[in-house]
This record gives sequence, C-alpha cells and structure tokens, in this order.
Amino acid sequence: QAENDDFVLVYLPFESIEDISDLLFHFNQQAFICYHPDVIECEQVENIELRPLCHSNFQHHLHRCSGVIANGGFELPSEALSLGKKLLLKPLSGQFEQQSNVATLEDLGLAMS
Repeated sequence: QAENDDFVLVYLPFESIEDISDLLFHFNQQAFICYHPDVIECEQVENIELRPLCHSNFQHHLHRCSGVIANGGFELPSEALSLGKKLLLKPLSGQFEQQSNVATLEDLGLAMS
C-alpha cells in the first residue's frame, strides 16, 4: 500500500543538478527528494534532499511520496500512476516516444507537462 508523505520525488537524470535545484528552490515550502547520477552522497540543500542512485531507496521513496517529477519515459510514470501518485513530466527534447507518452497521459487527464 502506497502512502503519501509530504515530499515530491524528483528523477531528472538528463538535467544538471544546478538546473534542477534552481527550479525547486522557488518552491521553498515544498520538500523534494532528488535522485541523480551525479550525486555521490546524500546532501540536504535548502528544501532539496539530493541522493545518489539506489534502487531500493528510490522504490521506498516512490511508495511514500506525494508526487513525482520525471522525464516522459514509460516505466517510472507507469509505476507512479499505479501507486496513485501525481505526475509532472518533462519529456526529453527530440524524443518522440517521450512526447507521445506525455501527450497520451495529458489526454487521459493523468499528467501535465
């Protein structure tokens, strides 16, 4: 059973940590847990907890988050939807499949980009 704690899970591996942080700092009343391949060890920076990639920890946070910010691939958005999580998706530029996935989810009222 998925729970909804008051944090948003962020997984945008193709964006720089700086770009992600610059965006999320604007929402300083919201807590974010951000997994990123460039993070070596856990670090808290203002309202963002930066974490290195780890499948088991990521799955734990996916089950507990209130929502997910991710690219428009298939697997993570599908998992998040099956757990009843809110989605904010950013399709990768030039990736038709991701743009199509996001458009389909938007048409179904299940996501916004």
